[in-house]
Amino acid sequence: SIDTIRRSLAAFVILLSLSATVEVANAASYSFNEAGGAWTNLENWTPKGVPGPRDSVTISGNVTLGSNTYVEELYLFDGMLSGSGILSCPNTVCYGSFSISLPFDNTGSVTSYDFLSLGNVYSSTGSYYAAGSGGIEFTGVADLSGSITGSGTIYFNGATVNVYGLYNVGTTWIQSATVNFYDGNTDVLLMDSGILSASASFFGFGCLLVWRAANWQWH
Repeated sequence: SIDTIRRSLAAFVILLSLSATVEVANAASYSFNEAGGAWTNLENWTPKGVPGPRDSVTISGNVTLGSNTYVEELYLFDGMLSGSGILSCPNTVCYGSFSISLPFDNTGSVTSYDFLSLGNVYSSTGSYYAAGSGGIEFTGVADLSGSITGSGTIYFNGATVNVYGLYNVGTTWIQSATVNFYDGNTDVLLMDSGILSASASFFGFGCLLVWRAANWQWH
């Protein structure tokens, strides 16, 4: 009957709502509490356990990953993430000197207030923000379509990078890297060897310092 169908639909909606509530309630905050160790070792985390996809993670130390991992929030202090697998996160904030050498999938935004080195950017869509005293370093191969902004410093060190999104930063440092810009500007450009290629919509720079062999070209 119609009433039976309505009651069934109502019960289904309530069940979905309860499931969503339980999922949110299960989200937790984890801190890595060792100088070094495996991500999958539950003894390395406070509270005891391995962070899940809805969790917030704080790391100060050297962590080894062994498989694809997703977390909701990532707060980085001094340390390093290495190993295998892809680390995915929509909200990453760096407060110390930190290095991520494994493939990193920025599905949302990355903010650095200190220094964050990224060796392999798996995703191209996320945005990057370097605060005034902060810096973000790219050392691998990447196609970046998200915005890269901030008054801090962006480093391209031995990297091969295509920057398709808006680029507007305080200082750009290119060292033994090949960088192709399509839109934006930088207040200061430092080149210590390497290649800079830019389109006509790249507004240029206020100050240029060049060491050793370096070249730039417009396209």
